[in-house]
Amino acid sequence: MSLGRKAIKQLSSRITGFSSRHASASNLSLNEHPFAHPENVMSAWRVSSYGSLDKLSLCNDVSKPVISKPRDVLVKVRAASLNPLDAAMLGGYGQVLLDAMRSVEGCVQDRKISLPLTLGRDFCGEVVAKGCDVRNVRVGDTVYGVVVPHLPGSHADFVITDSCLVSRKPEHLSDEEASSIFYTALTAWSALKVTGDIILTSPKGLRALVIGGSGGVGTLAIQLLKNWGVEVTTTCATDAVPLLESLNADIVIDYKKPDALKDLEIVGKFDIILDASGTASPNMYLGFLREWRNAKFITLKSPCSLTQTNSVWSEGWLRTHWILLWPTSSPEL
Repeated sequence: MSLGRKAIKQLSSRITGFSSRHASASNLSLNEHPFAHPENVMSAWRVSSYGSLDKLSLCNDVSKPVISKPRDVLVKVRAASLNPLDAAMLGGYGQVLLDAMRSVEGCVQDRKISLPLTLGRDFCGEVVAKGCDVRNVRVGDTVYGVVVPHLPGSHADFVITDSCLVSRKPEHLSDEEASSIFYTALTAWSALKVTGDIILTSPKGLRALVIGGSGGVGTLAIQLLKNWGVEVTTTCATDAVPLLESLNADIVIDYKKPDALKDLEIVGKFDIILDASGTASPNMYLGFLREWRNAKFITLKSPCSLTQTNSVWSEGWLRTHWILLWPTSSPEL
């Protein structure tokens, strides 16, 4: 199991039982703060300082966010996801850049502060308030959406995000299913469309390799690529082979088999290689790229360390994350 998956498992275990703990702790919080109006406070999982899980705690006297921009949407959270980014941000990942983003965007005062930090990017819930320029959803709608990384996250009773980052939840999806989609889908979409330049080329006829296709980003990437008419080969562990075959991947290779690389050689070369796991060695796979100028190897592993300064953010990282950090409209998936 990768370090990212271990961290996610630990985070999930820590947050398990939120509903029952919240119910009793919330009453205690209001008794301890008699001047706090119950409509103006909420519970949230917050990080007091960067580090390990012992810095994460359930706080029951957090100020409820308020609409401050015309395109703001306030959502009462029913379900929220855990992503590798949450585990990384717990340890301080990207704090220099994210602090700069808060300042540049001109966040209102309670959104400028780095700590305490509320994690969570994806969510599903009910719209309870909206800004005057919001047209795509109404109060009372059940929506699913995403929060950009420099704003307070969705591991809370309520969350605010831009209206372009929410959509009405499809009826056939449960709240939990809907809350698991947006951030991984945006990550897959931006990696392929922006960094992969599929947005500039006709994808039909291209050949793609998705390394680690059984994770959240990998499964979404496979479905996007197939929808665009791309021939998809993917790698995964033995127990995930049936899942990826059910997603109609053209070729599924069990990377645990000793002859996995030989199987890839038989398949041939690719126009796009996406390392959806963020753990693959580029040197191991670059030889599988076709020799033409638009061939791309894309990895989700950032070249940035936890505390690097703005001067060393690479162009590739910025291109991949521009859509996620500075949304102007809903991407067409």
